[in-house]
Amino acid sequence: MGITLFGLYAFAVGYSRAKVKEQMITVKIDDERCKGCSLCVEFCPKGSLSISDRLNMKGYFVVSFSHEKGCTGCATCALVCPDVAIEVFKN
Repeated sequence: MGITLFGLYAFAVGYSRAKVKEQMITVKIDDERCKGCSLCVEFCPKGSLSISDRLNMKGYFVVSFSHEKGCTGCATCALVCPDVAIEVFKN
């Protein structure tokens, strides 16, 4: 039985595996700031983001978020967004 990095982290901060998986992740995308550059889509490790068929007021196709893809809340999308159009919340 090996010890994983996740296991060490969970032990150090007092979380059980079940508690970490129960976290609710909320991703808020500001459609009017998004210019559809798709950097967030390319960098999302779980593929939770995609370019939608919705247009914003500037005429750009905006990004949409899917809960079904298993977002971990890593916030990579928010970090790579050049327009600061994405916010990630862990509840």
